[in-house]
Parts: sequence; C-alpha cells; structure tokens
Amino acid sequence: MHFSSFRAAAVAFVLGLGLVGCAADTDATEELDEDLDPGSSEQAIGASPLNVVPIDTDVPTGNLDARVARVLTDSASTRALLGGGSPSVNYSRNWLVAYRPALKTATSRVQITRAQLSASGKSMSLWATVTEPGAGCEAWWPNELAVARVPSRAQKPDSVRVYVTRATSACGLVQGGACTLGGPSCPTATPMCHGALDQGNGITAPGVCTKYPSYEGTSQSCATDAACGTGGICAGLASSQEGLCQAAWMRGTYSMPASGQLSAPLPQGGGWHRLVIRVAGQSTVPMDAWVQVLADGIDPARVEWRLSNSTGTTSMTVRGKPFGAHVPVGVPGDESINGEWTIEVRDIGSGARGYLRGARLSLTSRWD
Repeated sequence: MHFSSFRAAAVAFVLGLGLVGCAADTDATEELDEDLDPGSSEQAIGASPLNVVPIDTDVPTGNLDARVARVLTDSASTRALLGGGSPSVNYSRNWLVAYRPALKTATSRVQITRAQLSASGKSMSLWATVTEPGAGCEAWWPNELAVARVPSRAQKPDSVRVYVTRATSACGLVQGGACTLGGPSCPTATPMCHGALDQGNGITAPGVCTKYPSYEGTSQSCATDAACGTGGICAGLASSQEGLCQAAWMRGTYSMPASGQLSAPLPQGGGWHRLVIRVAGQSTVPMDAWVQVLADGIDPARVEWRLSNSTGTTSMTVRGKPFGAHVPVGVPGDESINGEWTIEVRDIGSGARGYLRGARLSLTSRWD
C-alpha cells in the first residue's frame, strides 16, 4: 500500500497504562504521554536508541476498543493481546512493543518507527506515525495494531512516552512532473496543475501535473462521509447538519509545526503568537475549517485564538476551548483556499505562562 504524506500533525493527551509482562509487572499502572515529536535535541544524554523491527499484524475484532501501548515481555501476554497469534520472538533477547492510538480508523495505518530507552532505563520513548486516508486509499486492516520487535534490556521500563505524527495521504492520484501557474500546459495524461500557488508580489509556488480519480457523487446531499461512497467525503458539516459530497482529495489537514516540537511561551498583554500554515493542493474555495490548538501549563479559559485565511480575512476570536478539540470556524466560502493561513494565539490572563505546542488546520474545498 503506497502512501504519500502531504502534512503531519500531532495530538497530545495523557492516560493510564497497564504494562503487560512478567508477573511482577501485572499490577503496575503506568502513564502514557502522547505528544509532538521533539526531535533528537531533547533526548536524554546517554539514552539508548533501539533498532525496531516493525511487524504487520491485525487483532481480532473485539479484542481492542480503544488506544493501547504495551511492552510485551512473554509469549502469553502477546497471545492474549493478538488473539492467539504470536510473532516468533526470542524473549531472552527481544521485547515486543504494541501501539495503537484512540483515533484509529478502518483505513488509517499505524506504524512504530523508532524506540529509545532513557539513560536510566526507566522510561521508553516511541515514535509512531498514524497515516490517515485520502483520495483513492484502500482500506487497511480494520483492527490493525502497530507491533515492533526491539532488543530487550535487563531493566524493563516503567513508563512509555509516544511521540505521534499524523500524516494525511493521497492514494490513486496519477501524478507527473512539476508545473507552475501560467507555465507550459501539463500533458494529456496528467492535465491539471495541482497545488500551484500565486501568492502575489511575483511569488509563486510550483504544483504537480495531476489526473484526479473519477468520482461521480459530487454535490449530492449528505450527512456523513459514508453517504458519499468510495472516493468521496461530506463537506460543509462545520456549519450545517447537511453537507455536499465532494471528491476525497478536497479535504486536507495541515499542521504547524509540520515536524518537530514547538515550545513558545504564550504572549500576555495583548500580543499574539502567529503560526503560518501553507495550504496547497486543494481546489479553489473552502467549505469547512476546523482548528485544533495544542498548549500546556495553562487553563484553556485564559487562551484565545483566531484564524485568518489566505486573503487576510480574520475569523471571530475563539476563547476557552479545550486543547486538542476540533473547533469549527466560519470562513468565507468565496475567497481562495490555497495560500498562507494564519492562526494567532495569546494568553489573556496573568501569572505563570503556558506554552503553545502547535496547531492543526483541517479544510474541505470545492470548485468555485
């Protein structure tokens, strides 16, 4: 299955975790902290990177109903989680690490890409990518779990931290060479210049010559994505209970930062912290906008933010929403969607400052 990542985003939350392993571990209650990938600069000096070996596996329906992150240190615990099937692992030399986020869908794929033990050996860090489906993507295993084999150490970790990247993918698009607006025409096999931008002042960004997948349900009434069938999404639900079907590639998710971790003190006294998100590859005008703001160390009631589109139109100011919540934002439906969008955030209170960790913008579009 081929994935081509357009944008990555991250989700942060904390939950209780039971560490599965030998008898001495069965009563341990651990903390799983999922956060943005901080990059290697924030890793403890002397930490031990582990070479992970990913294993594709599917858990029988009903075995898992929610998120999970476990270190498996014996065959019995592995069989219990995987429903009887167990990869061949020598537990005197290896552990299995299993991970799945809360928002796993039947078409998204979850992969562990890296594991690292702290210098003390008491905590393990995992890096995982959750790839969300886009246009033309086939279903992955419905109850798929990310499992990786890692070399064991004498001391088992008593906590797990997962750095999650969420990537939006496109499948089924036929793509060719680069193109620019006003440049030579794309060839017949890939006739549309997808994602090219003209930002004004002589600044342009290239696109890719593309042939879009066929979709026959455009503009049919809908209330869910399922109503639009294969290759379609239901757009317009940010402002109404009834939307219109559009081709699946007309939904995109964009993040700031696209990778790495932001750790910006939230301004007080009236100033704003600005995040610029470059939106490309959509059609022409927006139908929906949702924003997620990620911050910590501060009460959400003290935080307000606003969204500006690529032409400079600013939304109403939003205040007091839970961090990580998908908040619908009203945006003009007749102004360009491709270009630089801005999210501005600030602290309207006083006292100890909170830290902005990032933001995520999800959009749907249509042809004007």
